[in-house]
Amino acid sequence: MFRAFALPSKRERLVTVFGNPRRRKQALDDLNHADLWDPRYARPIDGWAASALEALRAAGAPATCHVISDSEDMDGREMVLEEAVEACEAFSFASIVCCIPGVLAFFWDEESTPRDRVLLYRPRERVAR
Repeated sequence: MFRAFALPSKRERLVTVFGNPRRRKQALDDLNHADLWDPRYARPIDGWAASALEALRAAGAPATCHVISDSEDMDGREMVLEEAVEACEAFSFASIVCCIPGVLAFFWDEESTPRDRVLLYRPRERVAR
């Protein structure tokens, strides 16, 4: 996820800290305070949960997703997409739904005015035949 969408200067650090169970809680909190996403693959989405869900579905999201969240109740869970989006929207801190590894995810930052919501989409490379 982070290798596909994070800024090149932050990729390896994110992969390292999220891969370390002892550092994960701090890493989750850091999602609330950082500019992480490569602008080539990040598209801000205005609106509420419905627009996030619509953007994900339009990009080909499956029915379930993996959640990375500062919420202990959601972090690391596989969830139905609609339930995950609704829960992430209601939660006041950073969350990410990962829909297609390396291709499609959605990020909510810490609640602020306005709250940043970002569609993370990196089309699969096409192989010439």
